[in-house]
Amino acid sequence: MRFLYDVGIRFLGLGIFLGGLFHPKIRKRWQLQRQWKTLLPNESVDLWMHCASLGEFDQGLPLLWAYRKNFPEARIMVSFFSPSGFDYFDKRNHCVDLVSILPLDTRRNAAYFMDKCRPKMVVFVKYEFWLNLLFAVQKRNVPLYAAAALLREDQAAFAFWGGIFRRGLKGFTYF
Repeated sequence: MRFLYDVGIRFLGLGIFLGGLFHPKIRKRWQLQRQWKTLLPNESVDLWMHCASLGEFDQGLPLLWAYRKNFPEARIMVSFFSPSGFDYFDKRNHCVDLVSILPLDTRRNAAYFMDKCRPKMVVFVKYEFWLNLLFAVQKRNVPLYAAAALLREDQAAFAFWGGIFRRGLKGFTYF
């Protein structure tokens, strides 16, 4: 099943490239995708929060502020899948030190991302559950939290064929 997921991610990448030929927002995602490695920090981060877009960032922002209050010297990083989150998060009053675009969820990208950032804690907001990233976080025994997660019985993880997704969810320290 993981092989099929990996193939699906490759098709997603192809779709982003092809879609970028016609749609400016998708083109922006593709352009950011090409430079994601240059956006990563050169030293470890204390907290990495991933948000799909600006709306999820707004949901996770109170957690970031609470963390900053308790750990004023901490390095906080946020990543986005959507270019709108990446482009407009600065319009919010925030406490983020670093921002990145999330790469396509390949095994190699996930390992590189984790090795470069070396987060001490990870928070995924809502339902941005990228399997290869989840497994890379689990492999490194980093505490993993889900904020504002909505889990329903009709989601893939709870279908009879969703074992790999359930395995990904089991890696969370707390929902």
